[in-house]
Amino acid sequence: MGLRWVTGLAVVIALAGGRSADAATPSFDCAAAGSAMERLICADGGLALLDETLAAGFTERKKGLPPAEAATLKQQQRDWLKQRNAACPLPAQRTLTAEDIWRSAPCVATQYRERLKALGKQDPTAQGTPPDLHPFCVAATFVNAEGTTAPAIPLQLCQSGNAHVPVTVRDGELAAEGTGDAPFGVWVSYKVVGVLPDGRSLVNVLYNQGGTGNFTTLVALRRQAGADGRIMLSGESVWPGGDRCNGGIDKAVLDQTGLTVTSLATPFQLMTAAGAKAMSSANPPPVMDCAICCLGTITERRNPAVGGAAARLVGLHVDASPDGMDLEKDEEPANRCFAKAVRSVARTLPHDFAPAEMGKVAEAFDACVTRGNR
Repeated sequence: MGLRWVTGLAVVIALAGGRSADAATPSFDCAAAGSAMERLICADGGLALLDETLAAGFTERKKGLPPAEAATLKQQQRDWLKQRNAACPLPAQRTLTAEDIWRSAPCVATQYRERLKALGKQDPTAQGTPPDLHPFCVAATFVNAEGTTAPAIPLQLCQSGNAHVPVTVRDGELAAEGTGDAPFGVWVSYKVVGVLPDGRSLVNVLYNQGGTGNFTTLVALRRQAGADGRIMLSGESVWPGGDRCNGGIDKAVLDQTGLTVTSLATPFQLMTAAGAKAMSSANPPPVMDCAICCLGTITERRNPAVGGAAARLVGLHVDASPDGMDLEKDEEPANRCFAKAVRSVARTLPHDFAPAEMGKVAEAFDACVTRGNR
């Protein structure tokens, strides 16, 4: 397992297979969006992409036209805007619910596609067979807190309401980009881990909700008929992960006896997991701990896979320090103690620490901290 010292957009490259978490952006300022149509476009990644593409196509088409033809094109665009709004009436309330968006977006997407075709431009949302489960439908089903279940959603409505939002597939992972105003995040991806004994699908979800953090969680998904006969999708967060190096889930393996999860970890988390007594004190030593300070992984196992069972520590993995960074000479004594404790057990890095070795690392760290790293 290679080094995961990541910064900026490299965070997403390290955790999500090379894609960026940039939000789709329409042609107008969403902060000043006043109409229901503008608010809808600002909340929907596919519509934002269509609007941005149409605006660019209109500008390109208009460029170089004689004044009379440019005026005609401009009037055609105004007429189309009126037609779009008339064809797809929207709720008047200020805040659009998820179901409002799912019901209205397909109509608006159709209007944009027809206008793009008239301008001789390609549809940027065109894709092949839509996925069985859109990433935004997964995102709508969970809250990132263990055992928490969000209200079930009508699956077919969500699927049809997001069919125009492009999905990329890479190594079995499905991803979609939203917008800064999207109800379920700027960017969401998931990968199927397996099927739980109770029939629910277990998926590993990575999402960004508009800030700098990229979070992970394992979600158990269930499909069942509702009272009205519609198939409803519900999700339960069964293993909340963290923000990148702060507990972000790197790998999950489900077998007949349980669930094994490997999470990215900082030096602070590695020493905590190893059982260093100094880390459980009222004032733990300030060992390096940040969302981009990945220096290893923590592997835990839970039997059974979900519910009522505590996670058991299986092992730690520590990477070599990044080029140009020598923690043994760091200005912070606690970081020097971390480096020395690791080296006292593992002569070379990277290294996978067995449970017995983890105890020795913890003892060495506590001793170093107690004597002030002398």
